[in-house]
Amino acid sequence: MTDFHSDDSSELLSLAQDLFDWAQSACGALGMQIWVGDDIGLHPRAVIGRDCNRDDRRCARQCCIHGQVLTYGNTLTLPLTLSAPRAGACVFILDGVASDLAPASLQRQVLALSSQLDAAIQSERFARLSGPVRKSDQLRATLTLAHALEDCKHLSQGFAELHTSLKALMYAENFFVVVLDEARQNLVFEYHVDACDDNFNPIPFHAGRLQGSLSAIVVSGCRVLRGSSNELLEQAGHVDTVDNTGFGQNASDWLGIPMVIANEPFGAVVVQSYDPAIRFAEADPSMLTMVAESIAAALHRRRVRASLERTVAERTAQLETSNRSLQETVRKLERVMNELVQAEKLASLGSMVAGISHELNTPIGVALTVTSALEDHFARMAEQVASGKLTRSALDRFVGSGSEMTQLSVRSIQRAASLITSFKQVAVDQTSEDRRQFDLHQVVADILATMSPGNQHPLIQIVNAVPLGLICDSYPGALAQVISNLMQNALLHAFAKGQAGTIWIDAIAQDHLIRLTVTDDGVGMSPQTQAHVFDPFFTTKLGQGGSGLGLAVCHRLMTSVLGGELKLVTSVTQGASFAVDIPKIAPGRL
Repeated sequence: MTDFHSDDSSELLSLAQDLFDWAQSACGALGMQIWVGDDIGLHPRAVIGRDCNRDDRRCARQCCIHGQVLTYGNTLTLPLTLSAPRAGACVFILDGVASDLAPASLQRQVLALSSQLDAAIQSERFARLSGPVRKSDQLRATLTLAHALEDCKHLSQGFAELHTSLKALMYAENFFVVVLDEARQNLVFEYHVDACDDNFNPIPFHAGRLQGSLSAIVVSGCRVLRGSSNELLEQAGHVDTVDNTGFGQNASDWLGIPMVIANEPFGAVVVQSYDPAIRFAEADPSMLTMVAESIAAALHRRRVRASLERTVAERTAQLETSNRSLQETVRKLERVMNELVQAEKLASLGSMVAGISHELNTPIGVALTVTSALEDHFARMAEQVASGKLTRSALDRFVGSGSEMTQLSVRSIQRAASLITSFKQVAVDQTSEDRRQFDLHQVVADILATMSPGNQHPLIQIVNAVPLGLICDSYPGALAQVISNLMQNALLHAFAKGQAGTIWIDAIAQDHLIRLTVTDDGVGMSPQTQAHVFDPFFTTKLGQGGSGLGLAVCHRLMTSVLGGELKLVTSVTQGASFAVDIPKIAPGRL
């Protein structure tokens, strides 16, 4: 492969040769170059295959910037994944037009070798750097890995990578990180590698009773310690508490760096040497301090995020429990409300039964009286016929009076039949949830036919002023219950016993709506009553026939069944008016 140079690293050259050989056999490649971009990708350099032209450099630069496959003439350029922040590119010179070649197989091969190529390129790069520059570059890579601990999925793997990078920076064969737990009672090992110590149980952390642990002394005092284990413990006054079985073998050189967050101890980073011939360099504490600061910041952010996630999970669980409880409460309330609606329906039917019985008493009483009198007439006629004393004038009187009594009886019975028909229609509507077309005037007339102010309000007049021809496609049962409740509310609250008054029921069409109003000329409502008029169980007649549910049930039926609205439109010193806005065509059950 003529465009490779012998001064390249042997590992990189070997990998490049393997990749070229594969490309040559797979697609007849004539040459190959490997390019590595700088930190911002604007000025890539060729690390393999330096005999390149301006077009090669332009393709490599575009590939490093955009990370996309490029074809130009007989050149195919593929992105090469390298350690951040750098990007790379592989340029293949082909025997034909590059755009005619499907690059998928080459891409897979480059991807398979990318990690090995990355390591070899890094080694080649370090070999070119001077000692201080190389160490600076390695320190930057180590700090980057320390910051990455915040987001790494597996913390042990992230620490292992950091440890490997740290060993390239300084002696760190024996390396561990301890962190105070959230209760600040123990030092917990987040990571540990030690050739002479395998005891990594949590270290009790009590100020004033540190039990011979150098790590605890570093954390407690928030200060750097360096020296042999014995010397450091003696200086700290803990030499008599040393327990080799608890804290392992004494180190000939021990270096501990505190981790501090917001002026509070957080943990420690420790490296140690058991070989007297290996001592830490003068620059090592400063470098390890920078690494410790980065580790502390990353672990603290990780802990804060975990705490927030736990808090969010707990709050979410509490909210879900509360929501389930609220949903169950709502279901119970709905069941109770449905039961109350049914009870209100039965109460309304009971009122209608009382009203219809009162209304039926008159025509049925008349019919009974007439038929009794007619029966007497027939008895006397039969006696006259039997005795032979029947005269023409008596027969004429019998026929005349009998005809009048029969007509009166028929009218009374027809009145009773009409009342029963109206009652049956209203009763069927109020106990049924069926939807049908109806004339609003007729529904109101049927309701009024079954309701009578009765003996309690003999001076109250109810006027049906709804015009004929207002046709609705809706639920007459629900509407009838609303109208009945509004009239019962007026009879109970608007008028005192023995007081004369009038209740008007009127309606007007407004586009797709019909506004029906129930107005009385009674005592009106106070502002306090107006504010709570639709509240369940609110009544000014507690214990006097008021349940506090009539208007609340009306409001629910209007919104949930009829798709309309119930409003108190006027309330003056005398009288009140309720407006019922219903669609001409109901939207269905809501």
